[in-house]
Parts: sequence; structure tokens; C-alpha cells
Amino acid sequence: MGDFDIESEEEFNTRKQLDFKNWCKNHPMGVYYMVRCLDGGAWDRSTRLGDFEDLGEAANIL
Repeated sequence: MGDFDIESEEEFNTRKQLDFKNWCKNHPMGVYYMVRCLDGGAWDRSTRLGDFEDLGEAANIL
């Protein structure tokens, strides 16, 4: 298939901790609202319109 290195368990755990720390930094309330739309942009999936911290903002995107 392709050339890739399998990370160690320690590398995996370190990466996951960093991912979680960054997620919490970007989403301090612990939630976000992803807006997607079936607009015909792709035949096999919806189009991602954005991520929002506030439900009101997410609702007003359309």
C-alpha cells in the first residue's frame, strides 16, 4: 500500500494528549456545532459549512 511508520504506544498516548489539549483550547465550553448541508456539492456526502461555538451562530449560517 504505502510506506508509513507505526507509532509506539508512548507516541500514540502523547499525540492523543496533545490533541485533547488543543481541542479543549479551541472549544473551551467542551462543545461545538458543526453545520453541514445537503447542497449537491458532492454526490456522496454533505458539505461542511463551518464549526461554531454558539448554537445561534450555527443556526444563522444558512
